[in-house]
Amino acid sequence: MAIPNRVDAELSQEEIAAIEAALNTVETKLPFLIDLTEGERNSLNYLGDRNRQFVVNTLALVQHKNGFLPRQFDVPGFEKDTTLYITLNGIRQELAGLLQRITDTMNVAGSEAYAAALVAYNAAKSGNVGTEGIDPYLDDMARRFARKSKSSTTPPTQPTT
Repeated sequence: MAIPNRVDAELSQEEIAAIEAALNTVETKLPFLIDLTEGERNSLNYLGDRNRQFVVNTLALVQHKNGFLPRQFDVPGFEKDTTLYITLNGIRQELAGLLQRITDTMNVAGSEAYAAALVAYNAAKSGNVGTEGIDPYLDDMARRFARKSKSSTTPPTQPTT
């Protein structure tokens, strides 16, 4: 039985080390990244696609004329936050595309490996030529397919009146 092989690749230890080093470099170039709790994430005002143009237009207004702003309004901080958001959003989009391709490739490789494992397992179970001495392996692999027995349920006791 032929198993489709869409992924035919390997990563050498040197390639893995280079990838890990590159990821480490990216992380060290972003020392200001924040790790929020779930609660902190939920409390944020998110700047999505619909609000991005609003922020950009407001920044243009503030850069053009800002005499109407409260004295404590931090125009340079607003400019920096907006620029950082736009820059990080572009980086995030590139990484999201890369992560999706990594995930897709990983899932196809995993699917192919699982299909091959099933073929090999079923062939080994058949007990044909060359299967001597493999029972410990088969016993271990068979656990994957063992059905969990339904636990016996005891009927609830009737309340006494």
